[in-house]
Amino acid sequence: MFIDSLFLLCFVFSEALANPNPFPLNKPLIKKLKNQGGNLLSNRIGEYILRAENLASSKKYDKAIELLEFHYNKAEKSEKDTLAVQLAYLYKQADNNNKALEYFKKVSDSKYLDYNQRLSILYYKA
Repeated sequence: MFIDSLFLLCFVFSEALANPNPFPLNKPLIKKLKNQGGNLLSNRIGEYILRAENLASSKKYDKAIELLEFHYNKAEKSEKDTLAVQLAYLYKQADNNNKALEYFKKVSDSKYLDYNQRLSILYYKA
């Protein structure tokens, strides 16, 4: 019994040394996604997002959505993506999943969002 266990242990270590990474990651893709993104918002858009978050914390989702949708139509592309993510979260909080999914789909391929935001979007879309 001891010899069998020892043999099995030696086999496992030899396999681990022969193949140190049995599940290789797609490192070029991960590096590309991490290097992309991270947009800079204007102070004005940042203030609107903060205002909408304050309204949402008071359960005034309609007013928060109205504020961000108004500025969404006037914003630049990089700011639109960030506003779309915020609108999707607000619609999700307001239990309007169809509209939330609509906004998540708008930004799913965005190059202006950072890696963590993309993972969050994929999670909510699933």
